[in-house]
Amino acid sequence: MTVGGQGDRPAPSGLLARLSRISSSGRFIPEIDGLRFVAIAAVVLLHLAVFVVRKTGVVPNDRLYDFVSTGFFGVNLFFVISGFIMVYVNAEAFGRPRASLDFVARRVIRICPLYWLLTGLLVLLLRFAPHTFDTLTFDTAHVVKSFLFIPTTNSGGEYFPILVAGWTLSYEMYFYLVFAILLPSSLRVSLVLTGLLFSLTTLVGYWQPATGPVSHALFNPILIEFVFGECVAYWVLRGHVLAPRAAVMLLVPVLAIFIVQVFGGRLAGSQLLDRGLPAAALVFAVVCLERHGRLRFPGWLKRAGDESYSLYLSHGITIAVLAKLWVAVHPPRWLPADMLVLLTMLFATICARAVYQVLERPMTVRLNAAWRDVSPRGHSTR
Repeated sequence: MTVGGQGDRPAPSGLLARLSRISSSGRFIPEIDGLRFVAIAAVVLLHLAVFVVRKTGVVPNDRLYDFVSTGFFGVNLFFVISGFIMVYVNAEAFGRPRASLDFVARRVIRICPLYWLLTGLLVLLLRFAPHTFDTLTFDTAHVVKSFLFIPTTNSGGEYFPILVAGWTLSYEMYFYLVFAILLPSSLRVSLVLTGLLFSLTTLVGYWQPATGPVSHALFNPILIEFVFGECVAYWVLRGHVLAPRAAVMLLVPVLAIFIVQVFGGRLAGSQLLDRGLPAAALVFAVVCLERHGRLRFPGWLKRAGDESYSLYLSHGITIAVLAKLWVAVHPPRWLPADMLVLLTMLFATICARAVYQVLERPMTVRLNAAWRDVSPRGHSTR
């Protein structure tokens, strides 16, 4: 996070002063980037395992398949991480009048260019080479809503945009909108109001079942997981960090819950209890261990975290390309399905690295530089 124009601001006091000292240091938690890759990789592995089963008819090792089948946990973990990062990195922005504009601009720069580029590629294929898709057909309303992150229904009746992975971005953008609206208030007020909003909409969803993609998104309890992440960040910023032994002990039930779900399926049947709270506990434990210097992810995992957004958006296209190659080449059926899953994951990761280096990173750097040149003088968020 960069800070500018300090001379014309009153000195912060109280909680804001403590948050300012931490956030203005520019110190980010690299282990969170590594954990973000773990979350994305879990989702990708799930999709790849499904791909292998569909294309080969061969099910990977039962235990491996059970393991990757819990990959949706990665979405819950990613939402918690997103809530954590927004508060932790932008803590000093709360209460500043122009912070909302800067926050929205930087979120658009971070999220939109690559998503729009890959979505545009699929739109062109849908329009001029529809035979490359099995079931998806071109629909103008679907295209427009996909670009605008409005929850929509595709031609197959599924609640997915054209770039399927973008369904989570509808939730992200909704959360960012709420976050930006509440930035002029204090951090405490923002947390309370966001929690109340998402809790009330969840209750509405229980009373009135969703009747379409928009209501399904607005009333989805998964939104509360953003608040879980925000609360973890708030707790850490206030200096409430577990001792290393306590943080390790917190990891024990998290791993136990995950292992039980691998072997025996869902527990309570509620994603907030089965996945949301364990994900929040995992993030809190990782941050505590990092703050004490007891946890250091390897460098490649942190770099993979930087590239995780490219992996998330591009892996569906990678799978589609591999599917076409599979049909053309007809590899031997005796090739182990487990090996196919791992090789496909490796290929998707390599492709994502290329997407990050060639497209995502250059676009983000240039657009951020352009925004710095035109943005009003004042607080700048990551």
